[in-house]
Amino acid sequence: MLDELREMSQREEADSRIDVSFLHRSYCIAGLPTREPKVPTAVYAKSDGRFALTVHPTTISLPSGNLCDVGVPWGAKARLLILWASSEINEHGRTPGDPWLEIGAINEFLDKVGIPKGGKSVAATKEQLIRLAFSSFTMILKDEDDKSLFTNNRLFTAGAFHDEDLEHYREGNHNSVRWPLALKLSPEALRQFTSNAIPIPAERLGMVSNNPTAIDLLVYLCYRLPMLGPNSTELVNWRALNTQFGSQQTIAKFREAFAPAIRAVRAAYPEASFDTTPEGLVLRYSDPAVLRRAYIAVSKPGKERKRRKVRNRYDSTGTAKPSEQIEQKKEQIVMDI
Repeated sequence: MLDELREMSQREEADSRIDVSFLHRSYCIAGLPTREPKVPTAVYAKSDGRFALTVHPTTISLPSGNLCDVGVPWGAKARLLILWASSEINEHGRTPGDPWLEIGAINEFLDKVGIPKGGKSVAATKEQLIRLAFSSFTMILKDEDDKSLFTNNRLFTAGAFHDEDLEHYREGNHNSVRWPLALKLSPEALRQFTSNAIPIPAERLGMVSNNPTAIDLLVYLCYRLPMLGPNSTELVNWRALNTQFGSQQTIAKFREAFAPAIRAVRAAYPEASFDTTPEGLVLRYSDPAVLRRAYIAVSKPGKERKRRKVRNRYDSTGTAKPSEQIEQKKEQIVMDI
């Protein structure tokens, strides 16, 4: 099922209605904070008994000599940005193995998931992108032989910001921060996003884009439901759900807080078959043909869905265009550092 849905995005050239975004599985297992941590520079950790995620903030020195504290990413916008990065890497027609993300392509995605292009919402999104750019992630998985396997990752390893934008960020002047020119995915993030991604219906994502817990649940269902066989069900009890989606609260409080996310996802993704019971969330086999309906994008009335153009990096002689020569030089400078 996962392979079938992934192949759908590769057929976008034949059917422009197909609308698929991707997210790596590890981000479906333990999510980022749903709210801003009380201590912005504190380490964030979450585990479910088998998998643990630790998100590390950092302090960087700017060329001015000023120290800049960068907290952990949190909330709906951080989740959407990770999804954007993973989706861009899987964009049809993209040069395989190219780790650089051109931020100019982000506006179409933000529009699709309901984030306005101006005002405080975009400033807050840029803040989360800076947090993602400088944070690091430690993932630990306990295997069947009781060995603990760990990996230390970063989402991005290099990038280019406009002059003074990091100073604006340090001062809390987020409205003056512009989008970065480009960001380079880490080799591990590139590998994970391209080889082990989960398809997610982007149009439906836009219906829950203001609710981080609903985003987590939607992603979780996109991961779990295709794994169920015909006539199969799976019970995920409230304790496990609290570990997965909660914040160390009592089961009763978690169920009350989790209810709006369930309602939002049920409305956004009616093709997903699941029920709530006193024991927990019952996942049911969902017909692949029915699930695929969620991946067909419906254009808004009076508004055509534009096809993304894949940028041609070279002229007819095979020589890199001037803008690409600049990008190549920028990358070489980063490598030299």
